[in-house]
Amino acid sequence: MPLSININVNNSDMSIKNERTGVKKNIKSLDARNLNLMTDRQQMMDEKRAGARKQAMKLISDAWKGDNKASDGIKAMEKTKSDIAVRNGELKEKLNDIKKSQETLREQYGVDKDSEEQKDLELLIKYQDNKNGIANDKFSQDELDRLKELQDQPLTEYQKKALMANAGKDSIYTEIDRNQTKAMCLTMSINDAKAEQLKSQDMIKASEAADSIIE
Repeated sequence: MPLSININVNNSDMSIKNERTGVKKNIKSLDARNLNLMTDRQQMMDEKRAGARKQAMKLISDAWKGDNKASDGIKAMEKTKSDIAVRNGELKEKLNDIKKSQETLREQYGVDKDSEEQKDLELLIKYQDNKNGIANDKFSQDELDRLKELQDQPLTEYQKKALMANAGKDSIYTEIDRNQTKAMCLTMSINDAKAEQLKSQDMIKASEAADSIIE
């Protein structure tokens, strides 16, 4: 059905005319105030949408930063634990160096491996290690009796130097033990942090909350 629409801009009247029948029908005139209200309402809706998008973006951004902060903390602890393992490896090499230096001393002084001087030294080293807390050996009655005898006998030059070198193990073992304790604590902290990260799932929650805000 052909229709024509006429609008009188001056009085805001609007009519629809049926071209075939010639019948003209007036409809409710437009009010400029209503147009302004519609424009204001649209502006408010646009502002509300923009605000919701901004709020949702901030929510996800904050969650992302929190997630990254937690991940960075875990990486830092793992790096520290790795550094400890490297350091303990270096300390164990130092222990090997002490052992090699004792063997070098024995060769320099020409002491036989099966000699009484060497056996006495090995007993003194065993006693020294237990006294310093880096070993927990049991002593036979014969060993205890021999240690008492050695208290009244002067040490040879070779035995003195070998015992001095052996004394260096004390600080090395102390640092190794301390590092191992740190590594154990770090392992527990890393596991706890990972568990909390999975438990919180901040990014998933933030995404769901963002959807809700936008809706």
